[in-house]
Amino acid sequence: MSRWKTKNKYGKITDFFQSLFNNAIAHNIYYDHLKEVTIGLYQWLNLPKEIDERFLELTLFEQGHVLFFYDEIMQQYVVTKAALEGKWNIYNIPIRRDAYASNGYKNRKTSRDSIIIYNNNLHTSSENETLYYADKIGFYDRIIDLNVNAQKTPLLIKCSENKRLSMKNLYMKYEGNEPVIFADDSMDVSNPIQVLKTDAPFVAPDIYELKVKYWNEFLTFKGISNVAQVKKERMTNDEVYRQLGGSFAARGSGLKMRQQAAKQINEMFNLEIDVIFNEDYQIKVNDANDEIFDPEDGNEPGPDMEGGAANE
Repeated sequence: MSRWKTKNKYGKITDFFQSLFNNAIAHNIYYDHLKEVTIGLYQWLNLPKEIDERFLELTLFEQGHVLFFYDEIMQQYVVTKAALEGKWNIYNIPIRRDAYASNGYKNRKTSRDSIIIYNNNLHTSSENETLYYADKIGFYDRIIDLNVNAQKTPLLIKCSENKRLSMKNLYMKYEGNEPVIFADDSMDVSNPIQVLKTDAPFVAPDIYELKVKYWNEFLTFKGISNVAQVKKERMTNDEVYRQLGGSFAARGSGLKMRQQAAKQINEMFNLEIDVIFNEDYQIKVNDANDEIFDPEDGNEPGPDMEGGAANE
């Protein structure tokens, strides 16, 4: 049985594995970007200076919960990863919590001396949905690349097996835009080379639009204001707000859990921590004048339609 080879005899990565590599790169790029967007959604106010806000949100993203408590030995507040072991209360919140860190730190805590911060109402991480959308967006991005490339080389070359390498070498020169392609005496030109045009349709703009829709859908799920469906006709302020309604509703789950935890922390440790949704651009329209916003004309909002930052 033949084995898969990532490289041919000339040391070049084969087309199949190059394609797999490019697919993985596209997925990873969008995954990292969507992950950064997610962990930057919330802003913690009045955190103790020893608390790393980035670590807090990153752990919420990856595990769905973190543990906040005061370490008597270090004499400072900390947030750590935690194994929630059970002895649940009547609301299915674990009473025993084992705090741990990558450097080997361990600490047994309970509901009397620590607070669990949850990522959302379901107490789940954001990993799966981010992987899903990174896969979708990266997939459509690669389709765009392939479709654009097909416009340059929409060819199917028919040849025998023993001539395939020669045809590949000639095709590489053709793809490289060489003005003249030379053939040696061994090249059999008695029979014309059969080339079939695939006539691949140019669908990249449609795929890009689909990619943008998935991107906007992800933003909506995260509570970030966006006009997910940009219409050809002009949009009234009421239409804009209706489209943004899903974003405003989605941000409530994560914000509610963080604010609830902040309130519990403040009561237990006599602190003044608060959480807000990070400022994002919102369209404000003067309802009295019923100004109309046209997303395609690119004009800045007028005196009665200002862009401003707002927090839920």
